[in-house]
Amino acid sequence: MNTTIKIKDISDNTTSNNSGSNLFMVLNNCLKNNEQIEVSFDGVRTISSSYLNSSIGELFDIYGVENVKSKIRFVQLDPVIKSLLIDYINNYSKLHLA
Repeated sequence: MNTTIKIKDISDNTTSNNSGSNLFMVLNNCLKNNEQIEVSFDGVRTISSSYLNSSIGELFDIYGVENVKSKIRFVQLDPVIKSLLIDYINNYSKLHLA
């Protein structure tokens, strides 16, 4: 089953741990159900490392980077957000696989 999640529908901001935890809970439930997930960043213009740590980072801790990457597709990314997300994933991988 494919699920589309719009960041704007889950969080009022993408800068806090609390908002990141909200995204984590939604994504984690989908992953528990073995769903393929599309996460839309439509309208998102900023994102913090705190938000990413509390959402994507937590998923990486539980499921592993490659498993998460195989299940979640990020779409409608502003070029700056895309760059930050790629950097986050690469840095996470380097730090946790070293």
